[in-house]
Amino acid sequence: MQDYPKLLPHQLWTMAETANGAEELKIEGVCLKAMTYEPDVYEAILVQAKAYRIVADTFIERGSVVDGRQEDDGETTYRDVTGECIVVRDDQFAGIFTLCIHKEKIKYVEHETQCAGILYTDGTQIGINYDEYHRNPGHWYLTTVYTLEKR
Repeated sequence: MQDYPKLLPHQLWTMAETANGAEELKIEGVCLKAMTYEPDVYEAILVQAKAYRIVADTFIERGSVVDGRQEDDGETTYRDVTGECIVVRDDQFAGIFTLCIHKEKIKYVEHETQCAGILYTDGTQIGINYDEYHRNPGHWYLTTVYTLEKR
């Protein structure tokens, strides 16, 4: 996951009816707007977010061209939820905003696409919530899938 757009102090991404400004995003019909909260409300939302953590499951899928192996190697890491990625609905922690990268490298040319998504506290998700790096020649994929889990 890439760094999130920087917000001002006491600002969080909040679900809004429409997006029509510079500090607003739209992901599959859901509008996120950077809104400022009172310090006590802001701290209460951060406390709610601390009950969750971001799980990153990384695995590599190799083509037989690389080294003859086709099994996957994997690793799971955990990260704390920070204010930069918190999504709020009705002054409550609703999930996190993900900013994922898809890269494809074919010989000497590299293409990069930035993809956004939302992981909700109820386990549902919208948008793209995984990083992917594809390398050719060799035909292998390095993928990191993000989920949100309660501690």
